[in-house]
Amino acid sequence: MDDSNSLDAMSVIRRNPGMYISTDRRPLALRLLDGLLFDTDCLNVESITVNRKGEWTFVGSNIDWLKLGKWQSDAPTKLFDRTFPFAEAGANAVRHEAVLHALADRILLFGPEGCGFLSPFEQEAVPKQMIEYCRAMNMVRIVGYEVK
Repeated sequence: MDDSNSLDAMSVIRRNPGMYISTDRRPLALRLLDGLLFDTDCLNVESITVNRKGEWTFVGSNIDWLKLGKWQSDAPTKLFDRTFPFAEAGANAVRHEAVLHALADRILLFGPEGCGFLSPFEQEAVPKQMIEYCRAMNMVRIVGYEVK
């Protein structure tokens, strides 16, 4: 899919967040966490760790859930660029990675491909203490996100 379509998907999510996450009064970070946990549950991931550090939430697992599911991409980071169908969750469901990318302030991916921020911060170096924090979690995949 070209970049204009992924930008359109992000715009749609930002304009209509209630189509993708709960609209209750809980903080956005918790409502985004619900989506990720729902996805991992639908993908039968048995072991999930959630850690909070300041404004950051880290979701980790000893299984790389970004590589699970019927609809796959050539790289796990692509799941964050646009909405992907999520047949495991039912008709009209989408995976929550793009929702996270559209609504969180910053996203950090840690996994077999390394550690880095997603756009628009991908050119920034990840602070050493964040890399050490992720390594200390001792997980195969970690998705960290910041909501200010």
